[in-house]
Amino acid sequence: GFYSYLLHALPENAARNTSPLDCSILFYHILLKNTRFSLCNFYKNYLSVDDVTKTYMLNLAESKGFNKDNPDVAKEIITYFSAEMQLSASYDTALDSSENVAIAFLETYKIGKANHFASAATLLFRSIGIPARYVTGFRSSITAGVATEVKSTDAHAWLEIYADGFGWKRVDVTPMNRMLQNPYRVYSDSNIE
Repeated sequence: GFYSYLLHALPENAARNTSPLDCSILFYHILLKNTRFSLCNFYKNYLSVDDVTKTYMLNLAESKGFNKDNPDVAKEIITYFSAEMQLSASYDTALDSSENVAIAFLETYKIGKANHFASAATLLFRSIGIPARYVTGFRSSITAGVATEVKSTDAHAWLEIYADGFGWKRVDVTPMNRMLQNPYRVYSDSNIE
């Protein structure tokens, strides 16, 4: 299988008595070299924010006291979104035509769907120096062993933040809204998993 494939992929002048561990190391070396992956690129990708948005987000972070070195910064940002923004399926759709939807959502509209919350929060985390990525999927109440119908109305968006030594952690900044009949959270009560 994998070991044989690596042996066949070795150059003719490579020793054929290479161990599986050596082959795995060689494979990863080839993979990393060929994809030009590096830790710098990882951070560059997940910290990327355009200049206008970054300036706005940094000003917001400063005014609210959001600091990447604070171990509770994720909880503080969740609290901010819950207190300042409103979830509604009947939001003003002009928001989606804004030049910068994230800024318009936070500054002007303050009412939107889960995708508005998650995209704005992703950019906020990135701006303060915490790698973040936007995620979409579904949320639904399920019971083990029971078939569950997942509908398009169960669509949801959240984000994940990266913590060195821990990996990706899911964060949901979308507040509860009884009108949408979704009295459950995608994650734990703290919305950080």
